[in-house]
Amino acid sequence: MAPTVIEFDKTLQERLQEYRDIFSVSAEFDEGYPGSCKNRILGSQVKDFWRNYLSVVLAPRGWRAIWKIPVEKCQLMSLQYPSEILVEVLSTSLETFSAEVKVLSINEKPLPQTRRSAGLIELFPVDFNYELVDPWILADDLDKFRFFFQQIWYPWDETDDSSSWPESYLEKRLNLLYDMVTGEVRAEDAERIRYLVSKSRCIKEEMERAEAAMEECEDVDSAGCDGSQSDLGSSDYSDDIGVISSQLEKLNVPESIGENEAGESEESLLVRMVELQKEMKYIQDEVELLSSSSIRTAMANEKLRRCKQYMHVNSCSPQSENIPKEVSTFSKTVVAVLGKGSMFELKSFLDLIESRYGKGEK
Repeated sequence: MAPTVIEFDKTLQERLQEYRDIFSVSAEFDEGYPGSCKNRILGSQVKDFWRNYLSVVLAPRGWRAIWKIPVEKCQLMSLQYPSEILVEVLSTSLETFSAEVKVLSINEKPLPQTRRSAGLIELFPVDFNYELVDPWILADDLDKFRFFFQQIWYPWDETDDSSSWPESYLEKRLNLLYDMVTGEVRAEDAERIRYLVSKSRCIKEEMERAEAAMEECEDVDSAGCDGSQSDLGSSDYSDDIGVISSQLEKLNVPESIGENEAGESEESLLVRMVELQKEMKYIQDEVELLSSSSIRTAMANEKLRRCKQYMHVNSCSPQSENIPKEVSTFSKTVVAVLGKGSMFELKSFLDLIESRYGKGEK
């Protein structure tokens, strides 16, 4: 019988209260941050607060979980996505937010027991009889951690020390997320925000790889390089017992510097870092604009005005080659959903929409 993964479905208010409690408790640890005051948690301190929180609530070993490997790694391993990998946690590292795990089975097929490093964010505890661990409490704490870093935390937050992160962003980000889920934010804007945040995470990873390459260049220049490399979330176990499957071997291929990056000079890497930082800043600015309901409404009204203006001028020639792209897309959507068969019907429909929303209402 397949193990039962413990999962949660929480409301906006439940999530908000959970995170308020976490940051309030974590504020007790702020003595080690020069210049910080109680309850003022800067972006650069957020991960350390999570380390403090997890060090208290997370059982370091002796529990089982389903390891949900990201789609990219499943492709690398030639595994069907999603694949259920049952593991037992042997130890945890809060410095890297990872755990040393013993692989028990893949898709309920037993395998030779091997040790691997998995991200805590990828581990979903299963309902099991433990002597010292309550699996539901454990799963709940990991759910809070996972939801925060997957849904609320943005890549540029770590460098934002301009204000207290929870006070400035926690409630605003949660409201935006739930508005996107419930449809309060237009599907087009929600899709754009998700795309930008996803792209920023890819840029963040590339920046980290470039930074590691620059440090490697410095090591070569100063003291030579012995070829060893530390990799977050993967380990090399020379004392593994038994034959390790080729698929699991592929799992721990380090996400390290590619051949092109490895051959780049320190100067070119520095230039690339500057380019990535600029791109990250552009994304940050756009996401912050789209996060504002008043700005989204203004943008929607402007687009509506342009569509209506064009239709008023060119109502007799709807097939003109000069029709703006957004007019064509918008028209097709309305026709498909509401059955508006002509530009005149469509113009009447837009008049009705503008009469309701033209004054800046959402």
